[in-house]
Amino acid sequence: MKKIAFVYNPNAGKGKIKNCFADIVDVLAEDESEIVLFPTKRRNHCCEYIKNEGNRFEKIIVAGGDGTVNEAFNALMELEEKPVLGYIPMGTTNDFAASCRIPTGPAEAAQVAMKGEVISIDAGKFNDKYFSYVAAFGALTDVAYDTPQESKNLFGRAAYIAEGIKRLANVQSYKMKIECNGETIEDEFIFGMVANSNSVGGIKIKSLQVDLCDGLFEVLLLKKITKPTDLNEIIADLLNKRTDSKHYYVIKTDYVMFSSSESIAWTLDGEYGGETNSAEVKNIPQAIKIAVAQ
Repeated sequence: MKKIAFVYNPNAGKGKIKNCFADIVDVLAEDESEIVLFPTKRRNHCCEYIKNEGNRFEKIIVAGGDGTVNEAFNALMELEEKPVLGYIPMGTTNDFAASCRIPTGPAEAAQVAMKGEVISIDAGKFNDKYFSYVAAFGALTDVAYDTPQESKNLFGRAAYIAEGIKRLANVQSYKMKIECNGETIEDEFIFGMVANSNSVGGIKIKSLQVDLCDGLFEVLLLKKITKPTDLNEIIADLLNKRTDSKHYYVIKTDYVMFSSSESIAWTLDGEYGGETNSAEVKNIPQAIKIAVAQ
């Protein structure tokens, strides 16, 4: 008999799993497998459980937000024999699910987790940590972890937007040296991200042409805003999928090195990833097996 772990965050996305838990379990029970239920109780609890117990299972299904997926990735990357990952999105934005063709309906996502097509997708490594879909610095990247949980629960995605608008009045730029593809870029940036997703913060960035399995990241670097009209031009260029904008760089690469004289805060999959003045980001090709919609 197969053994499957169901690891879930009871508090993610307004605690909505409480209203659909029975529906999810009904789907999981359709399979003649042994299902082990594990509710997380604190940050990194999912990561700890999978690191310690993951080798017991053929599949691990996690339910939660993007932060829960980040914990699962970090744990799975430590295992020599990696079980298949299933994902039931329960967060506010669910960027990772959008990139992986995973439905947002809990019962539908559970069906995909159990019976979906298994593919191998890339993972990202940021210094000594891993991420599933994005590492980012600069403008608005702290919104996800600075927005109060109470606001997220009450207002959902609108809470991120409201918090972001407050930050735009004081956008800081960072002098950075960026090395990738044998070239060096030195400039001032207000935002940068290394992504394996074209959905960030619930917003699709059409300039990024993403393939989850190609061993490459899409890097977006927004230059310093020098006049009020710059922001409108940046938005227009992104919406029109321009890759030659004077306001930003779009790069495909499997490796990028960021250096700066000051320590800069980063987010990994929307969660606080620490501060550093030197960030080495690598693509680990086809590192994680995951069930996706066929």
